[in-house]
Amino acid sequence: MNKSRSILVLLLFLCFILILGACGQAATPEVRVEKQVVKETVVVTEKETVKETVVVKEEVVREVTPTPTKPEVARIERLDVGQLGNPVDITCWGWTSVDELDIAQHFAEPLFRFNRDGNVEGIVAESWEMKDPTEWILHIRKGMQFHDPEFGELTAEDVVASLKACFDPEKLAVKKQPGVVAQMELEIVDDYTVRVKLPEPGTAGLPNNWTYTMITAKGYLEQVGEDWGRRPMGTGPYRFVEWVPNVRIVGERFENYWGKDPGVERITWRVIPDAFTRKSEFLAGGLDILPFMVADWVPEVEANPNTRVEPILSARYIMVILPAKEPPFNDKRVRQALNYAVNKQEIVDTLFAGIGAVPPTGVVNPVIPEGDPEREIYPYDPDKAKELLDEARADGVQIGTITLYAPNDRYVLDKEMGEAIAGYWRAIGLDVEYIPQSRTVLFPKSQGLEMKDPHMIGFGNTQMRADYPFNLWLQTREDPPSRGSAYAAGPPEWDEMISELASLPSGAPETIELARKLDELWIDYAPWVWVINYVDLYGVSNDVDWKPYPHEARFFTDVRPR
Repeated sequence: MNKSRSILVLLLFLCFILILGACGQAATPEVRVEKQVVKETVVVTEKETVKETVVVKEEVVREVTPTPTKPEVARIERLDVGQLGNPVDITCWGWTSVDELDIAQHFAEPLFRFNRDGNVEGIVAESWEMKDPTEWILHIRKGMQFHDPEFGELTAEDVVASLKACFDPEKLAVKKQPGVVAQMELEIVDDYTVRVKLPEPGTAGLPNNWTYTMITAKGYLEQVGEDWGRRPMGTGPYRFVEWVPNVRIVGERFENYWGKDPGVERITWRVIPDAFTRKSEFLAGGLDILPFMVADWVPEVEANPNTRVEPILSARYIMVILPAKEPPFNDKRVRQALNYAVNKQEIVDTLFAGIGAVPPTGVVNPVIPEGDPEREIYPYDPDKAKELLDEARADGVQIGTITLYAPNDRYVLDKEMGEAIAGYWRAIGLDVEYIPQSRTVLFPKSQGLEMKDPHMIGFGNTQMRADYPFNLWLQTREDPPSRGSAYAAGPPEWDEMISELASLPSGAPETIELARKLDELWIDYAPWVWVINYVDLYGVSNDVDWKPYPHEARFFTDVRPR
């Protein structure tokens, strides 16, 4: 018995020491568990063997590590962004301008996106591989939740349905893709893998081409159909709230976003077509981001203690499309004369104050390696222009009234550039009618291949590929018909060179050589009148930390208070 009591006392003393030790430590969340331990002791005496049972209560302390909480992100409550005009269409199958696509991709994300360095990053496609020139494998990111919980997590089924919608052969967007995309086959390998089969080699830059995609839920597409553009839904950092035509488009931060916090609770794109009103709103604090700044505003914006200017050489240039199938534009001399007549440097100096634009250098934009930043194309020479027109007329070319169309609500000083071009053409003796129009009227006609007259438009190489402008604007295709077939109508043998360029890796020496050779051929052919290459000027509130992208994209996915 004495031995049993000694054991009991010893156990109680040890428990007491443990409790004191725990009390002396820093306060930590803990769980106390009481349990009974049964001790049996056998005591042997001369007369008998006695088994004693002692119940000892022990208190065991188990430390619990607290669950870490997400660090609080500093956010801007509301970000207001200036928008020149009311978007025509923000669907992936019907968009007409990059600034429409920019808005939509905040709600429904693309397979791929460019970062500020111009490199492709996977968004919906976490990784990808080109098995051979006709087969690509896309590995879909796991854990991407749709804004509407009814549709759950994004899978390969949603990717395939979205791609089929984006590149519907009856819609506009497929005409902006390499021809082989229209005949592609899509296969769901498993829930997170898609195989893309092309009928023939046609692009080494499929990820670049598909930065224009928007992935949504298959079931949602089936529900809303063509109305998706008025009620966009996807996995993006912002959830769509409303679109009030000609007033605003609004999104709010999506709580279950898979990626980094966008840094903004509520984003509003405010449609303000009038330039003076946009500037006044920005300087008064009504806008946080002012895209498409006019160069004349720079001194005023920089003098304001609450605002700053963020400039960047743009991937966008402005040109006049000449319908080379239509007389008199089917004569190369006429097309070249219209180029020599335009004083590009004067437009840069007068309209853009020498800081908002530079003279263009060709089809390939100088922001990518294949461009030639030193090349000068069609220097201002009105006498040469008149000489070429006289030669054409001497050979029987009839040159009547030229009608020039231009947008008046899409690009910085677009209406004014159109006026300047019309003036230069009149100065060499041409009769010119100038018709500025809203983008909502002009762009669908141009992209629908309906224009029979010269029309000014902008091209931004948002795919950062040398083959993209050739493929989009100059290569001839009939199924579906391309802009090259409808407008440029160049020599068929050049199409093979464009296809070869599309199969080469960006930046390689052979790619640069072929791209510059094609550039020289097309510059001489003159399917366009080259006007200016933008230097994008953004006004930014000093309360906002944000930098622009070189390819004219306006993504507000990493905004922070400044």
